[in-house]
Amino acid sequence: MLSATGSLRNRKHLAEEIQDGSWASKARQPIMCCKTHAAYGCDYIIRYRRRRARSLKFAFLFHVVEVVVVVVVVVVKVVGVAVAVVLLVVVLVVLVLVVVAVVVVIIIIIIVVVVVVVVVVVVVVVVVVVVVIVRVIVLVSGKLRASGIRFIMLG
Repeated sequence: MLSATGSLRNRKHLAEEIQDGSWASKARQPIMCCKTHAAYGCDYIIRYRRRRARSLKFAFLFHVVEVVVVVVVVVVKVVGVAVAVVLLVVVLVVLVLVVVAVVVVIIIIIIVVVVVVVVVVVVVVVVVVVVVIVRVIVLVSGKLRASGIRFIMLG
């Protein structure tokens, strides 16, 4: 919703800034209600900045890729293509080893958790079965004793 104080010229100017990307550098500034924003329409600017903030989440990833490309180009220019290829292979091997190590650790953790859960379930089942058997023996021996028959327990 554009402010009533914003002129048509100002709104067109803002639309042009947004289209050509010159507003992008201003998107990192804090949102403030002021006369300038009132002239352009505060709500529109806030919506634009929120949309821009969502797109900036991926900016770091693109920056990292850009740095890697620059480093590779510099290494190729300084030491030559052969050494750069060897360095690239070494880096890729290290990355693969790190990924494999992480996967192995995750698999080991899953196996340990499954074993612990199985052991706990088995122990609980054994305890429940023993308790039920002892209660049945006590109940049967009590009934037999009440009827005058002695029940001799082993041990």
